[in-house]
Amino acid sequence: MQAPVEMSTVIQANLAAIGVKASLKTFEWGSYLGKIRAEAPAMFALSWFLKSEDPDLSMYPLFFSKNQPLPNRSNYNNPEVDQLLVQARQVADRGKRAELYKKAQRLIVEDAPWVFVDHEVQVVATRAAVKGFKLHPSGFDLRVERVTKE
Repeated sequence: MQAPVEMSTVIQANLAAIGVKASLKTFEWGSYLGKIRAEAPAMFALSWFLKSEDPDLSMYPLFFSKNQPLPNRSNYNNPEVDQLLVQARQVADRGKRAELYKKAQRLIVEDAPWVFVDHEVQVVATRAAVKGFKLHPSGFDLRVERVTKE
């Protein structure tokens, strides 16, 4: 998550604008994760990133109801989403899988178990002599096995 304190401050202000009071607390990372696991707070800020472009690697862990309390920290539970996620895991055809994940995604957005606030964009610069470099679709996995320098 980019600038979590600043982002949380904006969310706090937006909530205040509709009459919802929220206090903002910051913690050292290990303490923060421990509190989320132990206390199940009403609201918290976290991020998730993929090492693969396969939607199952984020949707199933985070939104399948039986994955509570971890990694489904929001305790999200929608039987229709569960059914779509299980079905998508059993389909080999990429187009059919994509449709199932899109349906699940629409339901998740409608249910709003999370407030999706940002998608980090990675920017990479290389010299002209560097050949074969491609940024992985996730933006976080730098694949260098085909990179050469002329």
